[in-house]
Amino acid sequence: MYSLLATSVTVGFNLTSSPIFWIFVICLLAVFVLFIFTLVRQYIFTKNCNNIQHNLKIGDMVRTFDGVYGKVVNISDSSDGKIVTLQSGTGKNIGFLSVDIKAIYCLDENSPNDANTKKSKKLSK
Repeated sequence: MYSLLATSVTVGFNLTSSPIFWIFVICLLAVFVLFIFTLVRQYIFTKNCNNIQHNLKIGDMVRTFDGVYGKVVNISDSSDGKIVTLQSGTGKNIGFLSVDIKAIYCLDENSPNDANTKKSKKLSK
């Protein structure tokens, strides 16, 4: 009887040989890779936006985060930061909008206003 208690029977479960363990590890690695990928893309986007905002000058065609296309008319400093005045629209539909410089996220060489003026120039020829 004593010999039965003294001997230990190892009936165990080897975790690393289980397919569920490897599926979990692969899913965990996939989530980690996606997380790193999104961090790198966000870093590149932020760096690009900061570069555009620091090199902004009057006459640039820009697009805001709200989707407004416009030409930079004025850049002024205020206590809160730089304020940019945009001219948007053509003809009778010209509008002006003052936004914070952080609302501008891309220079737009192919804005809808440019496309309309190019089409009208082609039609007038």
